Amino acid sequence: CQRGAATAAVKDFHYGGPKYWKAELADDVDISKVLECATNTIDAIDGDEAEEAINRLKQALSKCDDFIGKATFYGTVMPRVTDFKGFVDGSKVLVKRCAALSCESLLAFAHVSCKSIEWQARLIRHQLTEIMIGNIDEADLHPVLLQSAKSLVNQVGKQAREEKDSKTNAPTASQAGKQSKEEKGSKTKAPTASQASKQAKEEKDDKTKAPTASAEPARKKVRI
Repeated sequence: CQRGAATAAVKDFHYGGPKYWKAELADDVDISKVLECATNTIDAIDGDEAEEAINRLKQALSKCDDFIGKATFYGTVMPRVTDFKGFVDGSKVLVKRCAALSCESLLAFAHVSCKSIEWQARLIRHQLTEIMIGNIDEADLHPVLLQSAKSLVNQVGKQAREEKDSKTNAPTASQAGKQSKEEKGSKTKAPTASQASKQAKEEKDDKTKAPTASAEPARKKVRI
């Protein structure tokens, strides 16, 4: 059945399963311990296969809900419908747990196997969106793994903002061109070596021709 296919796809590592992967993990354990445990357990889950199996179970449960909605009008079958509804409701809980486990598997994969921080953030953002829209219950996820994933996304966001600010403050092409033109103009107006030498020589000649104090004619003493 679809229920068995879903649990098989997540390798029975879900909450309530015989190989529950967080059975010995405390909520405040270090992230390295969480990732080590995940590598030895839920890393073996095929994300695409798990998603496909969970979606098939969701579709089957949706049809069950339609049947239950119609059968409630027949009082003679209500006892059996009630039992069946209990089974369906339990299967919906299982769907949530399997979805949470698949999410944890992908979050751990992003930490361990994604070499690019951009790819890490992209994979994590998708899972955070699933949580936000209610497909996954945040309470079903390991808190340390979830917090670490959120921190990675925030880090990428901060880095992107800093890069954007640096580009905003950098001079534009027109400003750089204007500055280059001004520098070129200042170099053009500067005297060449020969001009500077000629100017220095002229200044030296002017000093040579200027009369010294001893060369001034002595004034006659006039008796009054």
